Amino acid sequence: MPWKLQPDDLRPERWFAQVLPRLVQGEVLDWSGVPEASPEGLEALFSPLLALGLSKEEVARRLGVGTMPEALRAWALARLGLSETSLRAGASQRDPFAQLQSIQESFRGYAESFVEPRNPRIADFLRKGVEEEDLLWREPSWPRKGATAWAKAWTSSSGKASCPRRSALS
Repeated sequence: MPWKLQPDDLRPERWFAQVLPRLVQGEVLDWSGVPEASPEGLEALFSPLLALGLSKEEVARRLGVGTMPEALRAWALARLGLSETSLRAGASQRDPFAQLQSIQESFRGYAESFVEPRNPRIADFLRKGVEEEDLLWREPSWPRKGATAWAKAWTSSSGKASCPRRSALS
């Protein structure tokens, strides 16, 4: 559960005594109780957290960048060298299926950014190919011809794996 910050928590003596130890332990901040904050005053407060050797995404997560007021969030992301897009992508970083979907959506956006057919039939064909078929990418599949002969030679008749002789592969 995120720790809800109050404006008094941004005073250095309170930050270093109460807030920073919680951040080091992995807690996340909630900035909804802080209507405004000066980025200049926060530089010194954020510095120890940046020195922990955590990834930029993890620092942003712990700081609760998503709950910061807009101007402060922009400053914090710039300070960390992140963008709003990378911050959103970081949430699914450990989920390979979410990563695959994100990559496919990004590639689709890239491909569609410079392909604008004027012919409606071609546009419909491309749309259908992207949405219903494998026009942009193919799903993973099993090995094709040639690989099956090698696999059969690799597995003996008893069903146990054995190293094939060269003559069996020819």
